[in-house]
Amino acid sequence: MDATDIAAQAEERRAIRKTTVAARCAYTAARRAANRERDQERIAWAEQYEGTLAIPRADGYLRVPPGPLSDVVDPVLATGNALIESIGHDALVRGGGKGDFIAREFLPASAFALDSPYFQLALDPRVIGPIAAYLGVVPVLTELDLWYSVYHPKAPKSSQLWHMDPEDTTQIKLWVHLSDIGPLSGALTGLNATDSAVVADAVQYNYGDGYRVPDDGVSAVFGPERLVAFEGPAGCADFIDTSRCFHFGSRVSPGGTPRRALMIQYQTPYAFKFTNFRKEAPYRALATSSSTLLEQLVLGAA
Repeated sequence: MDATDIAAQAEERRAIRKTTVAARCAYTAARRAANRERDQERIAWAEQYEGTLAIPRADGYLRVPPGPLSDVVDPVLATGNALIESIGHDALVRGGGKGDFIAREFLPASAFALDSPYFQLALDPRVIGPIAAYLGVVPVLTELDLWYSVYHPKAPKSSQLWHMDPEDTTQIKLWVHLSDIGPLSGALTGLNATDSAVVADAVQYNYGDGYRVPDDGVSAVFGPERLVAFEGPAGCADFIDTSRCFHFGSRVSPGGTPRRALMIQYQTPYAFKFTNFRKEAPYRALATSSSTLLEQLVLGAA
């Protein structure tokens, strides 16, 4: 593929990315079908998954309480909280990172290594298995970050408003609670994937105009009893398809304890950012000759 073809494909993806749910899904489905032979190892691994955790397709999310993944979650809790405490609340708030209500991107370079607690969790087969089975393909790890959400007096904006994430038509973000997250801590709140499809149709959801939906746009379709608040104690792990589930988060209440969470993003090889994920996956260079095939696939090196 020459530079002209690559540029043309990138322009096509940018255009489709900002359209309707149906147009985006048709486009990524075609890309998936066209690359089935290339991705046969990814597909076969996903089809053979037989673990105990499963993400229901109709729901688009799975909540895992503390315990089942504690051997890889507990080191993340210890390391992440130690980092947050070492930086301190005031410095995190001053540093900002997203709309003055979330501090982000403060992980040190040492966090982005295969032996770090964060990558030990992100690459664990018990985590990848249910994600791959749900997506129908072993995903590509595209982001890993700590979030520290705080109260901000301004009206909700950006990701504090209802939306579905635009990077892919189906993806999974894994949220690990580093602190107890209750009603005042700005918990991620959403609708299941089935209800989200109804809302998308009702509001004629478009990723160009109207990407953010006000509260009354959702409440006109579903009442509060249909909302899912991802609250829970430290150590909870929430698998959520943020491209199929309407959601918002980080609306920390006055006096609410800041929300601490690790976010790990997994996208398909057909995400809008990729022309060729093997050249563009952000963590592909971490793979080594001793990496397992699954690790190579998730890192985007295979």
